Amino acid sequence: MATIKYPRGSEWRKWDLHVHTPASDGTGTPEEIVNKAIEKGLSVIAITDHHSVDYIDQVKKAAETKDLAVISGIEFRSEYGSKSVHFIGYFPDEFEKTVLNATALKDLILSPLGVSRTSIVAKGKELDPSLNDDAAFKKGMFQVQVDFKTAADLIHQYGGIISVHNGSKENGLDKEVKHFGKAPKNAHSLYECLGTLKEELMKNYVDICDIEKEGDDEEFYLNTFSKPSIITSDAHKFEDIGCRYTWIKADPTFEGLKQIMYEPGSRVKIQEDNPEYEKEKCPFTFISIPNETKVFSEDEDIKFAPTTLPLNNSLVSIIGGRGTGKSQLINYLASSFNRNNNPGKYNLKTDITIGRKASLTEEAKVFKVSDEPNAPFMYIAQSQIKELVEKKEKLSENILETIGVTDKYGQSSDYSKGIVESINEYDRITKVLNSDGKTLEERKGEIQGQIKRYNEFIQNITSEQNKKKLEDYKNKVERLHQIENWQTKIKDQYETNETFVTELNESIKLWNEKLNVSVPLADIQATQKYIIDVVLPTLDALHIETEKAIENTKNEFKEYKGDLTTLLSNVSSYQTKVSELTKEKEEVEQEEIKYNTISTETFKKHGETIKKSIENYTKIIADKWQAFKGETDTTEPYKKELLDVILKKGLGVESIISFDKEKMYNLLLSRLDGRSYNIEKLKSLLAIETIDDFYNFTCQTGTTNAFSSTIKNDLRRRILTVLYKEYTDFISIGVKVSLNGKPITKLSYGQQGTIYLRLQLAANLFSETIIYDQPEDDLDNEFISDELISIFKTLKKYRQIIIVSHNANLVVNSDSEQVIVAKNTDGILSYNSGSLEDSFINSEVCRVLEGGQKAFEDRERKYRLS
Repeated sequence: MATIKYPRGSEWRKWDLHVHTPASDGTGTPEEIVNKAIEKGLSVIAITDHHSVDYIDQVKKAAETKDLAVISGIEFRSEYGSKSVHFIGYFPDEFEKTVLNATALKDLILSPLGVSRTSIVAKGKELDPSLNDDAAFKKGMFQVQVDFKTAADLIHQYGGIISVHNGSKENGLDKEVKHFGKAPKNAHSLYECLGTLKEELMKNYVDICDIEKEGDDEEFYLNTFSKPSIITSDAHKFEDIGCRYTWIKADPTFEGLKQIMYEPGSRVKIQEDNPEYEKEKCPFTFISIPNETKVFSEDEDIKFAPTTLPLNNSLVSIIGGRGTGKSQLINYLASSFNRNNNPGKYNLKTDITIGRKASLTEEAKVFKVSDEPNAPFMYIAQSQIKELVEKKEKLSENILETIGVTDKYGQSSDYSKGIVESINEYDRITKVLNSDGKTLEERKGEIQGQIKRYNEFIQNITSEQNKKKLEDYKNKVERLHQIENWQTKIKDQYETNETFVTELNESIKLWNEKLNVSVPLADIQATQKYIIDVVLPTLDALHIETEKAIENTKNEFKEYKGDLTTLLSNVSSYQTKVSELTKEKEEVEQEEIKYNTISTETFKKHGETIKKSIENYTKIIADKWQAFKGETDTTEPYKKELLDVILKKGLGVESIISFDKEKMYNLLLSRLDGRSYNIEKLKSLLAIETIDDFYNFTCQTGTTNAFSSTIKNDLRRRILTVLYKEYTDFISIGVKVSLNGKPITKLSYGQQGTIYLRLQLAANLFSETIIYDQPEDDLDNEFISDELISIFKTLKKYRQIIIVSHNANLVVNSDSEQVIVAKNTDGILSYNSGSLEDSFINSEVCRVLEGGQKAFEDRERKYRLS
């Protein structure tokens, strides 16, 4: 492949395009001029003597071994009204195989315009006949005039570029001071000096505007005529070279200079600081392949040739014919960082290294592929978007993640735990209340009947005279049972307290350690101590006291003539039964209260929680979309402007709730007796057709709910499980994406792909690199030509973009800073790179990409027509 001098492509460099030499009122030897330019950090100067080319070849020779490019130029003078207009012709080194050196420029440009040393000396001597030839030449060069249009036509005829500036004395500048101050508003002195022909001259003859100050002039010429503006030193002393300069993003060549005509808004900047560092990026900087290396794990025939391929920080386009390895390069890069869906496909146990910067101002970090490195970037494989848009559910999930909704809709852990506990509690209560197949009222009536029976036994067990004593005995036995019951409850509570506090404090210790907080530990020692020291001893004392009272009561029966032991034993037995039945009745009544609570409050709250969680999730989507579009008070204006470009008005994202009633009814029926139930019967009983019906049923705001009398126990239990616990099986929340009100599902795959890409680009506006393999395979052609080019041109200011493409418009009209040309020679993949302005790259774009020549012509014509 050809050797390209600037393989990294178009980069920002300092240019001073107006330097004089001793050939026209300038100073300095060729070496002094070159050294001063390098000292000032310039990459390019243009030698622009007044009506002379005598010094150009000497300066070029002095710069041959230095890192400085020299462009040939001639400064001309013309009069328009009372104004003196100075304009410069810049010339390529070669035009149609004719070397444009000093001799050629004299013959082809100066002679046809009637400009020669003889004519200039004659002009000088007209003013002062006493002058010698050298002095007369210096005086005469400022008096020579050429016709602007004639000279401009001639300059353009030989491939030249015309820069014009106001040469009148009153608009001169102090060249000793480097100045990038703002120009006064509407100070378009250059435009005004062109007189009545200014519109015609600006549109048809002027290519570049050499203005006085940064500011309004630039905007005026760019917006009015699509003309780029530069600032130059107009140095007449070699010490002044570079005192004013312009940043141009291009190869330091004449062809590089031409790029500012085609991209006047993005290729040229008038400012002190390097525009490269205005926006932060995290670019890949190079790929180094030290040895011939096989690309695939299982294929020995395809290999990378040894190379070190530098990567530009902006838009990098990789081109090549079919099978040349253009996609393999970025797929290998993606696989190196674990971003390929088939990582085992590539041979990653190699010495290949990849450079990447975390910041433009830092040195690149070198990643060795065999180390399985990680670094963030956005990678879109070939046809990935096309495949994604065919999977509607996956696309919905992906779009949600893109706008910032990272969690799929589902139950919270607290809700899941709570609903299981509630259903288990319902099961426990219903077992208690419906034991032995009896209803609650039947159970309560039966218990009350047994209590009455045992009380009657006690009443009828002895004579009237002993009844009072027996009643007293019975009450004391009942009291003893109550005390024993309390002892059991309090001991159990004591153990529960100990377990709870131990577990709680373990959690608090973890919080404090992990979150660096100081939550106080729970302390119930005083309560536990009081239980041990006071409550339980008090109950023990009452127990002893009650037992003594029972013994004393027994002594009152000393004159009883019957079998006292059996009598008291029966009373104790009957009273124990009464106490047990009373306790059972209380428990049943307590369970009845719990059932009423669970049926009227607990599950109602669960229903409200479900509804609220769905509403909250849809609100999150709405809020995230507003924030995603930059429609918040905190969004910075430049970000909002960029988002508007990418997202386009008319693009909408909103939540959509999917309620699958058929699935719900089938889930209900799956565990029910098919002889008793069918779908139609369930629909009749529940009357749930819509999500709102579901809300009304579960929130108990409708005419029927799970605890309605028409719902039998077997169905109720299934309803609680399906509608409250498993509702996410038939309710889901996704997004509805639309363009100008038309749902994404109604658009072509190409249009769907463009919408998805818009969202992805908007989600990753800054810093991280985008790597995209053949966008044209996924996207609508109209979108590529009408919008993606503009989006890439805007977005590359903020992040590196690397694309593989066979679309000439995308490569050329997006103004790729670097083009990498892939080549396959008998299975050896090699790569060469450079800028669009490089002749080899230019010809390869035209050769490899269909419509490449037309794309270049369209790009150039766009600004000419403006």
